[in-house]
Amino acid sequence: MIGAERYERTEDRVTERNGTRPKLLVTKAGDIEVRILKLRKGSYFPSILEPRRRIDQGCTRW
Repeated sequence: MIGAERYERTEDRVTERNGTRPKLLVTKAGDIEVRILKLRKGSYFPSILEPRRRIDQGCTRW
């Protein structure tokens, strides 16, 4: 995704990390707050999570 490890400088680096943002996951078992990576250029959303969908519905596919 980024093309380099944390603090690593390479020619393959596409963008840079820019902290995290909180995301509240609502499940039948209770709410979970996770931190989602932010990028300076572009965007990132974990593939296990689906936008605007309950996590327990998305995880039943796994």
